[in-house]
Amino acid sequence: MGKTQRHGGGSGCNLALNIKRLNSDMPVETITIVGGDELGRFLLSLARKAGIAHLQMHFRADASTQWTEMLSSPRPPDGVPTSSILML
Repeated sequence: MGKTQRHGGGSGCNLALNIKRLNSDMPVETITIVGGDELGRFLLSLARKAGIAHLQMHFRADASTQWTEMLSSPRPPDGVPTSSILML
């Protein structure tokens, strides 16, 4: 298996991160519910690192954080990369 990367995503996450990238002084806060799992903790750490307020980020022990896995193959000799997206 090749390189693995993990990113936050979805319109709300993308908007919050991009606003902070454009203007780090702009106050941004996330309002969300995530699972009390590793992925929920990852999103919390992402918010903290970006300087996004997270007081209204709620964790539910009885829920799983939603995620999408994207699998991509190396660029083949013909130059057309192939990929597939698996929604879970």
